[in-house]
Amino acid sequence: MSGGEDDEARFDAILEVLMSYARQDFRPRIAISEHRDVIDAIATGINLLAEELDGEVASRKELESAYARLQATQAQLMVAEKFAAVGQLANGVAHELNNPASWVLLGVDSARRRLAQLQAGADAKLAGELAAIERSLADVHAGMERMRTVIGDLRTLSRVDGDKPVEVDLDELVRASCQLARPAYLGVARIVLDLGGVPPIVGDRARLGQVVTNLVVNAAYAVAERKGEQEIVVSTRATPEHVVLAVEDTGPGISDELRERVFEPYFTTKPAEVGTGLGLALVREIAERHGGGARAMRGSRGGARIEVALAYGRPLRPTPPPPSEPPGNRARLLVIDDEPMLLRSLAQTISDDHDVVTALGGQAALDILAEDRAFDLVICDLQMPSVDGVAVYESLAATAPRLAERLVVMSGGVVTPRATEFMARVKPRVIGKPIDLDELLELARQAVAPR
Repeated sequence: MSGGEDDEARFDAILEVLMSYARQDFRPRIAISEHRDVIDAIATGINLLAEELDGEVASRKELESAYARLQATQAQLMVAEKFAAVGQLANGVAHELNNPASWVLLGVDSARRRLAQLQAGADAKLAGELAAIERSLADVHAGMERMRTVIGDLRTLSRVDGDKPVEVDLDELVRASCQLARPAYLGVARIVLDLGGVPPIVGDRARLGQVVTNLVVNAAYAVAERKGEQEIVVSTRATPEHVVLAVEDTGPGISDELRERVFEPYFTTKPAEVGTGLGLALVREIAERHGGGARAMRGSRGGARIEVALAYGRPLRPTPPPPSEPPGNRARLLVIDDEPMLLRSLAQTISDDHDVVTALGGQAALDILAEDRAFDLVICDLQMPSVDGVAVYESLAATAPRLAERLVVMSGGVVTPRATEFMARVKPRVIGKPIDLDELLELARQAVAPR
């Protein structure tokens, strides 16, 4: 090949490489000949420029990837804040409902106990009338027990555990989550619970509840437009390493090419006004934070099936049940709350078995305790205006440590940071609202049982 032809071939090679660069492909390089002439100098300069451009493109791609990850994280934080706000609202609603629910339940329990006493000595006609009243009261009691269950579900899902892991009964959490998600599937599908009695896991209760709720709501949306009877099956099972939660529907299912994409942030098959594309992304993230993962597949009936694996976590030391004690004598109780109707219902309900002194609010309780500390048990509401249950405990801890150890907290749901910190630090005995009469009587019995 003559020198002119050789040069032409070299220029063609340079042109071909430059065309690659025009297509944003900076990988090709120009071969340097043995001539070390002007063409080689040009080629060397182009190669150096390509190295620089290639580095800049790589840096730009890294920045774009980092920016996309940042956007996804920000979106997830926004959703997390939204759920936290909803959780706080739900906790507040549960707290406000607990007091009236408590005094209604206690009043009904008290009335039924007195009716039973009257029926024992009544003639046939009066006994029939009393039995009719008892049936009405039983209906009221059943309705209030249902309300207690709903309130308990709200408290289960809105409970804030912070960074501290807690022991979670996944089956119980599934039941509560499905009950709260009921509006999403009511009239759309029948929900079937196939719970395997799995061992407890250690994790974030609120986040795990969010997983169940997201999956059930997604399944309800998937079957909403289909005709005929639809089902959503929620199941749990245990493996040696994980507890597996699965939600399966009878909807159209997920295509093979979308089974991984459904877990990507912002990916959604729903209209913009319905879906954000973050529900399943959060499900996978929460599962991974709990030592597991999530996967999508086709279910046995053709619909979608989402499986979430959750590691057991390090088991927490169980709290041993209190030893059974023989019946004791009458206990003397100080009951503190800022709801007068609740105090009246409590006193009326348990006064047949125990001696009750009531205090309307924390300051009234401190005034009583300044003069009289002869109580076997102090039952105190946690959240009250001015002087709350924390202040009552701190006063007792400083002046009457024995009574501080005998304080039982009534709580309809911890809302304030002060209350949350107190519960974590002191770990007092707790009786939830709405108050369970049998639990309350058992606490009083234990207070006077021989030690």
